[in-house]
Amino acid sequence: MSEDEIIQCLRGLLLVPRREFKLAGAPPPWFPPATAEQLSRTEMELGFALPPFLKRMYSEIANGGFGPAYGFMSATDDEYASHLDDVYIVAYHRMVGGSDLSEAWRWPDKLISIADNGCGMRWCLDCDSGEIVYFAGDTIDEDDANTFKEAFIRTGRSLREGVEDWLAGKDWNELIAS
Repeated sequence: MSEDEIIQCLRGLLLVPRREFKLAGAPPPWFPPATAEQLSRTEMELGFALPPFLKRMYSEIANGGFGPAYGFMSATDDEYASHLDDVYIVAYHRMVGGSDLSEAWRWPDKLISIADNGCGMRWCLDCDSGEIVYFAGDTIDEDDANTFKEAFIRTGRSLREGVEDWLAGKDWNELIAS
């Protein structure tokens, strides 16, 4: 499926009431798309550019709340983000941590959290390679820094491929099952 076809399919989701997606609690209405100014501010805060397909989803579909797991996190810290656990700017900066962290416990550069999978597990996006990375936070032993590095599981799938899989009914957890 082409990128344009994927975007068209995602637009079709906006016609389906959110309650059909069985999210926990009473879901808010679909979020409006992010503006170019909001996305520019997000990139400025992160200190790097977002991958083009991610920006396109946020600007043409909705500013989070749709997608795999509990839905994509909002790209901006605004009124809609309050419906989500956090936005990826906040999550990225919290996970990157400060200078007091040893190198072994440092969150990888340009890896942003894009969807919460529950219980300390997150779907992430490597903004350099465009690859989806699973963070299995529930596998970390705080006494063993090696378990932190091993918690990052590369899927070998791009965001475009992952969204296409999700639209075809695949659970993203299948990306890490093999």
